[in-house]
Amino acid sequence: MVEHIVRNVIEDFCREFSKFPYLCYTEHGLHARFYSALYNALPPAARYINWEGKKICVIQKEYPTAGTLGKPRRQNWDIAVIQNPPSTLPGKEPSYDYLKTQWLSLA
Repeated sequence: MVEHIVRNVIEDFCREFSKFPYLCYTEHGLHARFYSALYNALPPAARYINWEGKKICVIQKEYPTAGTLGKPRRQNWDIAVIQNPPSTLPGKEPSYDYLKTQWLSLA
């Protein structure tokens, strides 16, 4: 379900951007616009998870990657969607920084 929603939001976002490329002046503005479109597209019951007794939004901006991706340091995903139900990579601390994300193939 989430994969379908994310695909639709991406497609709609790209169509809107090609029609109106100056709605947002900065990359941060584009991220915020995409984040809000994705958040609003998710059903309210799918927007949050509970992890270690804390309520967490499944959509995270600047969420750290699990590994270094071949670079000297960990990177950040511009926008990530946390798996539901949540799980973490084993042995990683703090666990919140290593929650598994949804993987989406756009091929």
